[in-house]
Amino acid sequence: MADYQIKDLTTNASPALTDVMAEDNASNVTYKSTKQKLFDLIASLTAKTTLAEADIIPLTDSAASNAAKGITWTNLRSQVDSFTTTVTAAGTTTLTASSTRIQEFTGTTTQTVVMPVVSTLVLGRTFIVINNSTGIITVNSSGGNLIASIAAGEVWRLVCVLVTGTAAASWDAAGGNNTNSGEYTPTFTNTTNIAASTPASTHYMRIGNTVFVSGLCLVDPTSTGATELGVSLPIASNLADLKDCVGNVTSNDASSPESGWVVADTTNKRAKVQWVTVNIGNHYVAFSFMYKII
Repeated sequence: MADYQIKDLTTNASPALTDVMAEDNASNVTYKSTKQKLFDLIASLTAKTTLAEADIIPLTDSAASNAAKGITWTNLRSQVDSFTTTVTAAGTTTLTASSTRIQEFTGTTTQTVVMPVVSTLVLGRTFIVINNSTGIITVNSSGGNLIASIAAGEVWRLVCVLVTGTAAASWDAAGGNNTNSGEYTPTFTNTTNIAASTPASTHYMRIGNTVFVSGLCLVDPTSTGATELGVSLPIASNLADLKDCVGNVTSNDASSPESGWVVADTTNKRAKVQWVTVNIGNHYVAFSFMYKII
């Protein structure tokens, strides 16, 4: 067996591949050869395809001067699939690179979510937003650009596709119930010149963030003249401008035809159906409109 010489060693935080770590009377043992031996050892380890909860994976702790540490498979999975619940309060939740992957929202009002600055992320970083509240969850980029409006009951996935910029283009967003349709019973509000109103049949279809509605209503006007009926929405929307909801209304009376328009009621967040009544008897009016989910 070769004789080894023990020599005084100095500390080098960034060794070169030719730096000598030890030597015997036959040859020097360099950092390069030691590094390669370590790689060979790792490559020779037996693979384990099914991890146990207590298995430990080595790592360097960047918060502790890169000290060597380990993390259990249980804790690693909890980091990857970590979960945060926020009660909506008509406020803003700002996410960062260290925010949990799954974000759930509960409560009875709206919330705005601001996504992380993408330059702090890696490509493919994914967030899941679950809206278990009754309000709209508005998701914006770090620059304040709209990425998605998430309706109650929906689950959306947001993936970082660019690590530059602050606009919505840095994110790919897709969500549940993005296309759906059905029949609903709207709440009617007899705003002007209506003694009674009864919904007959109302259908809706959602495509992306646009909703199409068509319905039939039996109305009993109090007199001729300007008339207004409020119609609730099948999917809530924070209507902010008159043109966020547009459509038309007509009556079934061929001898005394009535027509009008539908616009957004930005105060009550519903459709505002307006026409000029000619027939003061009980009769049907048909309305159709489209609006965007905000």
